[in-house]
Amino acid sequence: MASSVSSRPTKSGWVPSSETASVAGRNIGGMVYVGTPPLLNTYGYRDKCRAYIDPSLSVARSGADKAGEGMPYWPGYSDISPQCRATYLDWLASGRNDASYNPGYMFLYFYGLERRFFVDQSNEDAKDIVQEVRRLQSLYLSTAE
Repeated sequence: MASSVSSRPTKSGWVPSSETASVAGRNIGGMVYVGTPPLLNTYGYRDKCRAYIDPSLSVARSGADKAGEGMPYWPGYSDISPQCRATYLDWLASGRNDASYNPGYMFLYFYGLERRFFVDQSNEDAKDIVQEVRRLQSLYLSTAE
């Protein structure tokens, strides 16, 4: 049974699991935030929300950093290199099933799930988010053994 999945290339904010976002020529699926990242505070460093995939930022043609050598310990989409952005988008577009990618990419994705669950407190997405977190846990823990 084919499900209808609509594309969401320009709208800013949360993309639900029933939709897919398109960034840098890649269909990355849903359950992500896409758009200009909001500022988390108005003082100090003026940190941007790490979870938002900002389509205005440059992305390399191919992501060749599966090992995550260019990823900082606390990655944020706006702060990683164009090559790391490409690698992250490739991981998202491939179905988020390849645990050979550095866990930093999974954590970058997880930040969005965490924001939607705890900050937005979205009841409509809660079940999908819990299921996705369990799936990621199983995927990454099984490769760590």
